[in-house]
Amino acid sequence: ERASLLLIDDERGDLLLRGAVGFREDTTENIRLGERGAVTRHVLRIGQPMLSQDLESELDIPRRADLGYRTGAFMAAPVKIEGVTRAIINVSERRSGAGFTERDLSLLALLANQVAVVLENFFLSQAVVERERLEKELQIAQRIQAKVLPTEFLVNGRARIAASSA
Repeated sequence: ERASLLLIDDERGDLLLRGAVGFREDTTENIRLGERGAVTRHVLRIGQPMLSQDLESELDIPRRADLGYRTGAFMAAPVKIEGVTRAIINVSERRSGAGFTERDLSLLALLANQVAVVLENFFLSQAVVERERLEKELQIAQRIQAKVLPTEFLVNGRARIAASSA
């Protein structure tokens, strides 16, 4: 019934809630989370998918009734790119109220691998766009510099000075 995708901001180290379904209406996407939750810290520490039928009794993680959680059943999987966790997928509150199975966890791990491919492609395309932007700025700077620099300076009796930006 609930799922979320948390991206890890490499520069700041915090989390960005990038996608969420099944939460309260006031929960919005694309918000920065000030602190990492207990499940997120656990998944980052173990570096692999985790499954719990009762977070409170199995992992000593209290159920957050203030967030509307009815059960302690929870699955989470790291999204890794080149061995580095770049995001975490969380799933909780199965509609039927039943717990999750190892098969559910395997499916979540497969989904995390697919998300990793999508994220890696996105990050690579961002890098290409940034490189192209920098190249355009350098071309503009070179044209400005070519217009500003004189092609030949005054000649004193002994030396002749010239400049070029090409």
